[in-house]
Amino acid sequence: MNLTHNNHFKFGYNHEWFKFRQSDTDQWMVKYGACERPVGDFYAECLATAALIRDTTSEPLRVLLSGGSDSEIVVRAFHEQGIPFRAAICQFNDNLNLHDISFGVVLCEQLGVKYDLIPLNITRFLQGEFLKYAEPTMCRSPELCSTMWLADQVDGVPILGSGECYLVK
Repeated sequence: MNLTHNNHFKFGYNHEWFKFRQSDTDQWMVKYGACERPVGDFYAECLATAALIRDTTSEPLRVLLSGGSDSEIVVRAFHEQGIPFRAAICQFNDNLNLHDISFGVVLCEQLGVKYDLIPLNITRFLQGEFLKYAEPTMCRSPELCSTMWLADQVDGVPILGSGECYLVK
């Protein structure tokens, strides 16, 4: 199973990769592989990752744009590389996330990026369909489950940006 580029990021429990937790005594494990080339600065790595994603598929690319800085960085990396993509922005009912999506819409319009506003009744989602995403993935985050929902709504390859998942003190 290849879940990340060359499976450089692996996770699992009880010495089995890509396995879910079965009990509260299961032991979590994670492993990051070594980089196979010289590492560039953050900007160079964003551009290189955009190119790598483009090279791995011929399907249309869809950047899931929340309006936050992580997804803005993804949009800018693909745009600056000249890689064709379309943004998908989840629009909650009653403008509940207008403060977020307005940044995404403005960014797309400034850069000339095509985008789709995809409506989601977030109240109804959290009262029911949320569990469709939470249970099989064991994810209890409303933000991540609604992002999974959005990924299901787009054609092609959904791409998202997220903050650093590994913290070293």
